[in-house]
Amino acid sequence: TIQDYVNLYTGPEADIHFRYSIIINLIYVTFTHGVALPILFPIALFTLFNFYITERYLFAYFYKKPPLFDNEMNARALGLLQYAPVMMILFGYWHLSNR
Repeated sequence: TIQDYVNLYTGPEADIHFRYSIIINLIYVTFTHGVALPILFPIALFTLFNFYITERYLFAYFYKKPPLFDNEMNARALGLLQYAPVMMILFGYWHLSNR
């Protein structure tokens, strides 16, 4: 039947919370250690660009339609990301003062 065909060829559901955690982790690691290792900034830029292109493709052609989310997860992620520059300043000061 058509439903069996749809069930056979649809991809898995998209776990958006894992994607948020990957991005937040990447930003915090880059900002925390970026002063000591400046190569992390272009690597993070490339990683985020690659992640964006890959996820756009996967959401368009592979995953099932994601469930509707409100703006709370986005607001919480942005709330967590606002402390990354503070961590960069603190760790950058610590790194440069111990040289």
